[in-house]
Amino acid sequence: MLDRVTGVRDGLPVLGDGRVIEAANVLRCTGFRQDHDWIDMLVTDEDGYPVHDRGVSPEPGLYFAGVRFQY
Repeated sequence: MLDRVTGVRDGLPVLGDGRVIEAANVLRCTGFRQDHDWIDMLVTDEDGYPVHDRGVSPEPGLYFAGVRFQY
C-alpha cells in the first residue's frame, strides 16, 4: 500500500511524500462509520451493530439496509 494521493501532476497521482507514480487505476476508499444514535431504544449487539434478521429489527416497523450479515 502506498501513501495517500495528495494531488495530480501531468495526469498522474502525487503521493503525500511528493512522489509521482505511474498508475493504471486509483482506488478511492472513503470508509464510513455507522451512527444509529438518532434511533431511540435501539437494540444492539456486543459490537454496537443493530440487532436484526436480514434487515428486519425486532422493533415493529424498523428495518435496515446496508447492515452486515444482510444477505
